[in-house]
Amino acid sequence: MLRPCLICGTPAKGSRCAKHALPPRGAAHRRARKQVLAGATVCAECGQPPTPDNPLTLGHVVARAHGGGLEPSNTQAECKRCNLSKGVGMGAGGVAAGSHLGPSDPRIPVATRTPTNVRPGEIELRGELS
Repeated sequence: MLRPCLICGTPAKGSRCAKHALPPRGAAHRRARKQVLAGATVCAECGQPPTPDNPLTLGHVVARAHGGGLEPSNTQAECKRCNLSKGVGMGAGGVAAGSHLGPSDPRIPVATRTPTNVRPGEIELRGELS
């Protein structure tokens, strides 16, 4: 059964059409997951320890679908329930839907912030802090 692409609405077999498909996760993702989860004891979102039915997973502050990468500042240990509840949607200021981050959190790229949520003293210049 076809369903609409999350980006453009074109009918697709999965959540995205061929034009908007994400690259597959590879060795870099496995390395980042191993690093992040090595020292994690609780979920960064809810603070709960992992359980067999709700293990810790690699979560992204800014979703992969919206350009978030595997940089340490963009990854955190999240329980499966919290990670899945965020989805790939973005809210105001480029913040992932359901995310614990506010729109002026320093981990959100300045270029994605709107003028109403730029922190005092911040100047937007070609998407970088000045």
